[in-house]
Amino acid sequence: YMVADNPSDFKGILTLSDSDYKAAESDEEYLELVNERRSGTADSVVETAEGYRIEIAPENKTVMCLSVSYNKNWKAYVDGAEAPVYEINNGLVGVILPEGNHTVELKYTVAGFTEGLIIAGVGVLILIGYVVISKKKSAIKA
Repeated sequence: YMVADNPSDFKGILTLSDSDYKAAESDEEYLELVNERRSGTADSVVETAEGYRIEIAPENKTVMCLSVSYNKNWKAYVDGAEAPVYEINNGLVGVILPEGNHTVELKYTVAGFTEGLIIAGVGVLILIGYVVISKKKSAIKA
């Protein structure tokens, strides 16, 4: 099963359903269905400084779902182009992929990080200015 807030985005993508698994007449047929589902798994997942780099080659348009907690600060790039990130199964990261070989980069940015750097930089500049002015005033008094 897949749970998503916007199921219309996923129409025609997921081809196997619960009824397909229940209709399997043998363990072998069931395992074939499971292996068909596994054929779309990632070839490699590498942790990077900003998130993850995934190499994947789905045979059909599919949803790549990672067991990584969803947060609005995740950005996905499929072959360098930004792609939507979905919240899948009540809290995991999902990205829709077309068929073919792909490099997917998931990057996470801490909310307020850039603003915090700017504020810290301004604070350091103010401190440097204060020290310089203080030294000039003490040199004048001496």
